[in-house]
Amino acid sequence: MFAKLSALVGGGPALNYNVDPQQYNQAWGCWTHHSGTSREDGSPVSVFRIQAADANDLKLVAARNGVRRLKMLRHPNVLAFKDSIEVQERGIHVVYLVTEAVRPLATVLKELNLSGHHRDEYLATGMLHMTNAVSFINNSCNMVRLAALSSSWHQQQHSLQ
Repeated sequence: MFAKLSALVGGGPALNYNVDPQQYNQAWGCWTHHSGTSREDGSPVSVFRIQAADANDLKLVAARNGVRRLKMLRHPNVLAFKDSIEVQERGIHVVYLVTEAVRPLATVLKELNLSGHHRDEYLATGMLHMTNAVSFINNSCNMVRLAALSSSWHQQQHSLQ
């Protein structure tokens, strides 16, 4: 009965993705990073979440700005935007950012357990991709990339296969 009523009245915006409650150990800033899947086709995604009690909190303002800018960016070394939504959960304002499926770089490096020449080549290729992304953001988009911490770098899941 309530499902029919909420469908008629509208239950507000909903995230069209299933979010794994388990989060990765690393994310950047105040964001949390979760894996997820699309409810439409089951494809894997990454879901980044940030929350604050006040809708005008500076971290939410910065998050909204970052999401708006990411929507416009298209580059092979920059996260691909899929969706975003801002909702209120139990009185807390939450911004969800959905991107292509990625994993924290530190996690990937631990799992690969590379050594010697293979590790050096892998890291050199990764640094090339990172500098290409930063160059694109700085030079082509006239934006500044401030968070160059290891926790802010992720690897696309399709590049691991």
